[in-house]
Amino acid sequence: MKGNFAVQRNLWIDQDPVEKRATAIKRMSGRDVSMGVAVGPCRVIRKTEDLHTLREGDILVYRTGSPKIAAYLGRIAGLATEVGGHLTNLGNCARECSVPYVAGVSGLMGEVRDGELMRVDGSGGTVDLLN
Repeated sequence: MKGNFAVQRNLWIDQDPVEKRATAIKRMSGRDVSMGVAVGPCRVIRKTEDLHTLREGDILVYRTGSPKIAAYLGRIAGLATEVGGHLTNLGNCARECSVPYVAGVSGLMGEVRDGELMRVDGSGGTVDLLN
């Protein structure tokens, strides 16, 4: 059993997408809320009325961990917010849906623009803008 796991793990590492190995232009730190790593275009949403514009595979960048986001967790690849944490409703939902989530990233909304390639590392609590 251990041998099979090691082989599967090595295959996963070898097949890792190039985007996950890309170098970071800028790294921001926050609190790791939900484990996992997601890479994709970021979507900066400033009003909850605009959440319907999210596309499959987007990484949502939002100011707070609003419970209204929970309805869109099946559509997004990852989530990063300026405010939020482990004990929030959104934090619990993100863990249940296995969506990587980093909260408490200071200045996030001012640092990123729509469409930039981003990596959210929910295990390490980092958000990287990629080249």
